[in-house]
Amino acid sequence: MIDLIKELESKNIYLSLVSDKLELSYDDEIEKDTLERIKANKEQLIKFLHKYSGNKKYEEIKLVDKLSNYPLSDAQKRLWILSQFSQTSLAYNMPMHIVLDGNYNIENFKKAIFSTIERHEILRTVFREDESGEIRQWILSKEELGFTVDYHDFRKEEDREFRVRQYIKEDNVKPFDLAQGPLIRAVLFQVSNDSYVFYYNMHHIISDGWSMNILSRDVLAYYEAYQQDRDANLPELRIQYKDYAAWQLSQLEEAVSKGHKEYWLNQFSKELPVIDLPASKKTSVN
Repeated sequence: MIDLIKELESKNIYLSLVSDKLELSYDDEIEKDTLERIKANKEQLIKFLHKYSGNKKYEEIKLVDKLSNYPLSDAQKRLWILSQFSQTSLAYNMPMHIVLDGNYNIENFKKAIFSTIERHEILRTVFREDESGEIRQWILSKEELGFTVDYHDFRKEEDREFRVRQYIKEDNVKPFDLAQGPLIRAVLFQVSNDSYVFYYNMHHIISDGWSMNILSRDVLAYYEAYQQDRDANLPELRIQYKDYAAWQLSQLEEAVSKGHKEYWLNQFSKELPVIDLPASKKTSVN
C-alpha cells in the first residue's frame, strides 16, 4: 500500500478518508489503469489509511483568527533555519518558465499575476521576528509587498533565446530576503510577435513543486477571464496556508502525537552506540 500511495502522489493524486469513504483529489484526469488499481485496492487502502491515521475521523481545518502574524509550520521552520546559512540559501530558489505561443495582452497578463498573488496569501508572506524574538509569518497587502512584474521585449535581438536563458541563469542565483520580501519574482519575455516566455522564481518556504503548477493554472485562468471581460469564477479557497500551519501545530497536542513523542524520547534516553568510522579513506599501493 505504501508503494501504491507513493506512486499516486507522484502523479499528484492524493487519498483521504471522509466519513470512512475513500476520497481522491487530483489536478488532471486520472488514467483508466490507475483508477482501476485504486478500485481493486480500495478496501486495503481504507484499512491502511485507518491504521496510519490512528483511526482518527476526518476533521476540517479551522480558520484562525485574524492576527498581525502567525506561527510557522514545521517545514517552514526547517527552511528558515537552513536559509540562514549563505552556502545553502540559494538551494531553495525554485525557478520555472513556461513558453506561451500566441498574441498576449501584456497588461491583462500582469493583472492576472497580481490577482493570483492576491488570491494566495502565502505569496504575500514574509518571515520576521516578533517582540519575543520568535520567527513568525507576516502576511502583507499587495501594496506593502511591493511586487512588480517585469517585461522585456527581445523581438529585435538576434540572440533573444540566449538573452532569456542568461537572464534566468543570473536570476536563479539571486537570494531572497525572507524578512522583506517579496519571495517571488516574475518576468514576461517577448521573443517574437506571437511567442513569449513567462518566468518566475519563488523561495521554497512559500511554495513547492506541486503548488507551482496550481499557480500557473490560476494565472492562465485569470488571464482568459480578463481577455473575455468576465469574472474568473475560481472556487473560493476555504483555507490559507496560515490555517494549515496552525492546525499542524495543534496536532502535536493530540494523544497520538504525544505517544509518538514519548516513544522516541524513550528510545534515545539510553546510551547511544558510537559508530566508529575511519577519519580518512584508506588506500593500498601496489
